Amino acid sequence: MSKGLKVQCPNCKRIMHETTDSYDPNVPPNGSMVVLLEPYRSNSWPIFGDGVMRGTAATKRAEMDCPNCLAQLAPSGKLRVLAPVEEVKEPETPQEPEIPKEPETPSEEVQEEVQEEVQEVPKSKRSRSKK
Repeated sequence: MSKGLKVQCPNCKRIMHETTDSYDPNVPPNGSMVVLLEPYRSNSWPIFGDGVMRGTAATKRAEMDCPNCLAQLAPSGKLRVLAPVEEVKEPETPQEPEIPKEPETPSEEVQEEVQEEVQEVPKSKRSRSKK
């Protein structure tokens, strides 16, 4: 049901377990509902404090104890499961709108060339404005 939720020891407050697919908050907890977190698992820590019990459905809640302090993980009949923490994303910085560049004014040489071309066009081909 709720895989990957962190389980906190009610005594030492350490988080050494997480829930498995078989975890159901409406059912009394058993050993199949939790697994050890890394790096404890890869360092061969026992899933429960005494090291004798395996994490199976046959492991009763009274036998589920913290490997750190040996306190029961579910003394009240419920595991202390922490709510998942949502990742907070930094708001994107709004980009400043691009300001269109003003058209460059033609250099003096270009202006002179255009002026010369205009002068070369015969007056008859130039458009006249009507009044």
